Amino acid sequence: MYPKNAASPPIVPIGAVVQISDGAVQTSGCTVSIRTNDDAETSGGGSVAYSTGGVVLYTPTQAETNHTWFFLTAYKTGCIPVGVLVVPTNSATPGTVDVQTIEGSDATDQINAACDTACSDQLVAINLDHLCKTATAAADMTAEVADNTILSRILANGDTSAFDPATDGWSTLTQAQVTGGAYTIQSASCVLGDARIANLDATVSSRGTSTLTTGDVDTRLAAIGLDHLLSTSVAGADVADNSVVARLVSKAATADWDTFNNTTDSLEALRDRGDTAWSTATGFSTHSAADVVTALGTGTTLTALATASALADVKAVTDKLDTTLIQDGAVYDFTAAALAAAPSGGLSAQEVRDAMKLAPSAGDPQAGSVDKHLDDILADTNELQTDWADGGRLDTILDTAAGSSGGSGARTVTVTVTDGTDPLESARVRMTKGAESYILSTNASGQCTFNLDDGSWTVAISLAGYTFSGATLVVDGNETPTYAMTQTVFPTSGADQVTGYLYCYDEEGDPEEDVTVSVTAARVTGLSGIALDSAAYSETSDANGLVQFAGLVKGASYYLRRGTGPQAVFTVPTTADDPVALAALIGTP
Repeated sequence: MYPKNAASPPIVPIGAVVQISDGAVQTSGCTVSIRTNDDAETSGGGSVAYSTGGVVLYTPTQAETNHTWFFLTAYKTGCIPVGVLVVPTNSATPGTVDVQTIEGSDATDQINAACDTACSDQLVAINLDHLCKTATAAADMTAEVADNTILSRILANGDTSAFDPATDGWSTLTQAQVTGGAYTIQSASCVLGDARIANLDATVSSRGTSTLTTGDVDTRLAAIGLDHLLSTSVAGADVADNSVVARLVSKAATADWDTFNNTTDSLEALRDRGDTAWSTATGFSTHSAADVVTALGTGTTLTALATASALADVKAVTDKLDTTLIQDGAVYDFTAAALAAAPSGGLSAQEVRDAMKLAPSAGDPQAGSVDKHLDDILADTNELQTDWADGGRLDTILDTAAGSSGGSGARTVTVTVTDGTDPLESARVRMTKGAESYILSTNASGQCTFNLDDGSWTVAISLAGYTFSGATLVVDGNETPTYAMTQTVFPTSGADQVTGYLYCYDEEGDPEEDVTVSVTAARVTGLSGIALDSAAYSETSDANGLVQFAGLVKGASYYLRRGTGPQAVFTVPTTADDPVALAALIGTP
């Protein structure tokens, strides 16, 4: 017999705690609670151990044994709990029973009564009394059945609040009402086995066939207006506003069938109007053919205008000017190749000028002459080159298109760019993080200020005549980084020669690598004692967008081309310093 209030209470074997999902006996992590005839259930204060077979062994404290009875429960989340009732003797000595203390009743009756009370209390504690004896607080049983227990998963897929006995109860599923309507199972959590499905089939079959007639169907279709699709004429009230049909025929904010006029809006009416309008070209524009001719300023009919093939012939001739003429200061001369191909001893200089429709005499070219047009093209080209330079209009537009701003983040980042000693003005600084990219140019102090958010930013800096290998800036506060650029070292050319260079930029204004630029000797007017090769040679830009051509002759003219772009002509000044910046180009890539 178990001793009462013993100084060293013996071990109490409670039983095995089993995992619900896989039946595994637990050998760790179990908790023991105790309930006595005097106290409510509390966590046990003794020690927990396990036998080799997984039985939970509990050693209670001395105070926990000092009761008429005590009930021990071993439990763990996701497992089936196990309990044991202990009724100590009235002696602190193990194996001793003091029957003299049992008064007024048989000892067996008292023990049985104590066991009954303890078991009943424990069953109530875990809500098992609600299976049959005690009603639940509400139909969904959320107060009595915990979510994700075995019973809640059987009833409602683990969420007890989703269970509704009116639609999900067992009698509802086995005795479905099919008279006058379709059999419907509302709960998505209801799962029927093969036997239940067989019972359901038998139940539906026993109900007989539907009593609906074609008249019933007609009545129900008419109730929702579907009879008006084919068999019944329609009035405005038959089509509800903003219904599918109303939206198909009405453009109003509140689609209304009443605005539909079948004489003008039906498919046949639209086609008939189209047949006429498409064949006569009326109804599409208020301008007549004569208006078009007047707008073109030709003074003739449309049929007399130059055809596409004629315009193509004109373009083929003008394209030859690229290889026929070359700029020499303020005038244009024939290229060496054109002069070599011209017949000798033929036309005079004036006859050539007349044939080319150049200015008839010296001085400023007259309006409408080729000279005048070429001068205008030259002026526009010079303006374009000025606009393209750093700080020009095109450069400003490019910066804006590329998102040239300092950002709007919470951190102030002041960047300083130097050549290692002195600040560099007009250096283009780009800060990039993911899809964010901001561009600013340094001022006379070599500084520009961004407003960035925290993070790791990639730093790119470009400036003609300098290189920068890139850097990464981690922003986690206000930052003041300084970056040094390296001055570009150009190769030294021979006497009366220079190295020409230019920088290639992509569509966002950043230095572009591997761009092909070609140079071809064009003219050596005014020079003597040299013979240049007229074959084109090419170089590609480096990581900083720089491309260089060594050995350009001072005073010579060269054709320049980027990729497949248009050709430009550049004359090396006779007083040019080495290196010299070449003419600006546009091309792809």
